[in-house]
Amino acid sequence: MKSAIIHAGQSFDWEAAEKFQRAAGSNMAAAFYADPGVMKCPGCGEYLWNEGDDVECPVCHRRWQPKRRHS
Repeated sequence: MKSAIIHAGQSFDWEAAEKFQRAAGSNMAAAFYADPGVMKCPGCGEYLWNEGDDVECPVCHRRWQPKRRHS
């Protein structure tokens, strides 16, 4: 899975997610927290981690503002 080029907004905090998951063990909430989900580039269809508010596809360089699934 690739990461988008983020122009605005936050990237997913992978280190914090890993620490939370380790501390919680096999807790289902920890597993969901440690997964930002995916989004699909509207230009080329590449699947990317769901991060950022203004992003660019690293494959085709299409730039867009993804719809946020979480507040």
